[in-house]
Amino acid sequence: MAKNIFVSYNFNDRQVTAKVKDMIKQEQLDGQCIFVENDVSYNGQTAIDWEIEQTMENCDAALFVIGDNPRNSPWIEREAQAAISKNIPVMSTQLPGMKGNTPSALIDSTLVSWDEELLTSTLNRC
Repeated sequence: MAKNIFVSYNFNDRQVTAKVKDMIKQEQLDGQCIFVENDVSYNGQTAIDWEIEQTMENCDAALFVIGDNPRNSPWIEREAQAAISKNIPVMSTQLPGMKGNTPSALIDSTLVSWDEELLTSTLNRC
């Protein structure tokens, strides 16, 4: 069964969307990646929550991509809470060469190495 994987990333790291899509495509993910691609933060917290909920609505798992930004994403807490409330598997991975800390919302998530085969096989087991 094909899956929808919600991918959280920092808008400052937009290149990560292409990397994740390519990586997953090469390794035969049984599904597709879903990204929040609209920055609606100028409309306030309600707009952010709505955008997250709409994007994550039919997702089967959530992958949080951690970069160097210490906060990683101003939305990360909300995204993590939404994934947890939907009771979907939550995992995180760190971009190669990055040294950012895992955000507190993801401390209990499954940490997966940035390795195409390992990441894809983990997502396929969700």
